[in-house]
Amino acid sequence: MSEGGFAGMDRSVPYHSAIMVKSDPEAYPRYALPSGYSIALYEAGMEEGWARLQSEVGGVGSIDRARTVFAREFLLGRKMDWEDESIERVDPADVPSSPLYGKARERIVLALDPSGEVAGTGALWDGDHFGETLPRVHYIGVGAAHQGRGIAKAIMTRLMDLCREVGSRGDIYLTTQSWSHRAIRVYKRFGFVPYIGEKPVNWKLTAEDEERGFREAAIEAWELINGIIGEGGGGR
Repeated sequence: MSEGGFAGMDRSVPYHSAIMVKSDPEAYPRYALPSGYSIALYEAGMEEGWARLQSEVGGVGSIDRARTVFAREFLLGRKMDWEDESIERVDPADVPSSPLYGKARERIVLALDPSGEVAGTGALWDGDHFGETLPRVHYIGVGAAHQGRGIAKAIMTRLMDLCREVGSRGDIYLTTQSWSHRAIRVYKRFGFVPYIGEKPVNWKLTAEDEERGFREAAIEAWELINGIIGEGGGGR
């Protein structure tokens, strides 16, 4: 399963999963939050706001499922198996002693509205889709009530800043899907381009796509996405 994204995913278009890559993590535009909003790095207790937001934007399912995603990926360091329907949660009292809590505090970004509620999220996490550990922009989401205010762009700016701060100098990537073509417009602003090369490690294809191969499936996906957003092809 590919991650979700902004509120208002467009399920009226055919679904295709996709990958985007960026070769120069030091070149990107800068955007600020609107007045009254603030950017914060994750601290214990914020996982509940993260889960509510991610459940709202539709990328992970129920709020209990979102809590499980956060616990497994960001606190326990276990790769999420989307076919596993079991629910798991780290007790709030145990969060600070979780194996990856220190890393989560450095890599998970939250946009807070004027009342302190979570309006958007994003993370710079480790990804393994290319046979090596690369920085991955992960779980970008903006609540419906906060759309159209540039919050996603501000989150992306902070994530790219983090990429520089942790010393990454090579490729950075993200996974997305055709339903999130609104988000893809933002990713392209930051220099991410379609990936249409060799099949990534651990990348699941439908039976139809498996038969014709990842590259052909990626080309079709990006022809659809670029047609929707009114841009040309490109990619690597």
